[in-house]
Amino acid sequence: MQALSALKELQAQRQQLQGRRQSSAQNHYDTGLKALSKAIESNFRDKAALAQALESWMEAMRNNRRDPEPCSGLGYIFLLLGDTRMAIRYFQAALAIDPQHADSCRWLDHIQSQVSTQPAKPVQSRPSTTASFSDDPEVELQQVEEELFQLLKQWMEQPMPAPGKAMHPTIVKDQQFLTETCMRIQAQLKRLEEDLDTGQVQHRLLALETLERRYQGHLKRSELFMAMETEMAEELAKVKAHLDALESGLPGPSPADIEIFLDQCDRFADQQDEWDQQGYAILALESTYQKLVQELEKLQDRLDEL
Repeated sequence: MQALSALKELQAQRQQLQGRRQSSAQNHYDTGLKALSKAIESNFRDKAALAQALESWMEAMRNNRRDPEPCSGLGYIFLLLGDTRMAIRYFQAALAIDPQHADSCRWLDHIQSQVSTQPAKPVQSRPSTTASFSDDPEVELQQVEEELFQLLKQWMEQPMPAPGKAMHPTIVKDQQFLTETCMRIQAQLKRLEEDLDTGQVQHRLLALETLERRYQGHLKRSELFMAMETEMAEELAKVKAHLDALESGLPGPSPADIEIFLDQCDRFADQQDEWDQQGYAILALESTYQKLVQELEKLQDRLDEL
């Protein structure tokens, strides 16, 4: 039938697009490997080569979020740079894709063994949004400047949590923390500017406020992801209900109903492709989408048999 043909054409188009992205990702990954080899040959004195490897593997990860290798490679580079926290993040990201990924498991075990042989250090948490400061205005301004420096370093280095149901509570918490921190520092600087020049610190605050606005946008995007997750789940339930009805000998959906399902699948696919091109991780959305398409194909095949 025409509807089934349209569905298969839609699937073919998505597979073709994914194939192009995977090819691009592989090219970037190979470039990163060559750059890392160059850095190793220089005994890691060639910082430009390390930067090239970092940039290439970031791009490879953006183009193919199902491949654990770029994530693991990024973890290794951050480990070389002495940033264990970021290294752990990327090794864990690789394991989220492939829980059996050997290199990532080995490096995480290595990091854990190093930590267990060192004296315990106090756990560092984020600065409180109600942090206390010196009564001396000049000292307080220096403290605010240092706090902003540390905040920007921490938040600009770490990747944003993936939008969608799984990480949405974390995004809400992060965005709330940034908003409250910006408001508190704004109030401090407004009070301090009566006696001191706060211009340089204001510039750093502006950077944090820009980051906070990015998180606001990210929060809205996460809400859109959750809305699509809900919509696709509802469409999947409708398709399964039609399949159950057919098994019970009841009438199946009309051709018009099938067309509506196809239009919805088309809309879901287009929106996911757009988000994927913007660099968002859409793996959770794609998983539900594939289930919907598979069940719709079953329904169409069952109707063809009648």
